[in-house]
Amino acid sequence: VLEAIAAHHLGARVLGLSLVTNLAAGLSPQPVNADEVLEIGRASASELGRLLVEFLTQPGVTAELA
Repeated sequence: VLEAIAAHHLGARVLGLSLVTNLAAGLSPQPVNADEVLEIGRASASELGRLLVEFLTQPGVTAELA
C-alpha cells in the first residue's frame, strides 16, 4: 500500500489487485489451513489472469510494465 501511495503521489496510475483465499480466517474456530489457502489460490489463478487481461484490454486502459 505504501508503494502505491508513493507511486500515485509521483503521478503514476496505480491498480491494486487482491485475492481473498480464506474469508473466514480468524472468524472460524478452525485454524487456517495453509494447503487449502494455496489450493484456492492455484484454482483462482487462471480466472484472475483472465479478468486482468480483460480489464487491461478495455479502451482507454494502458499498462506499462517496469
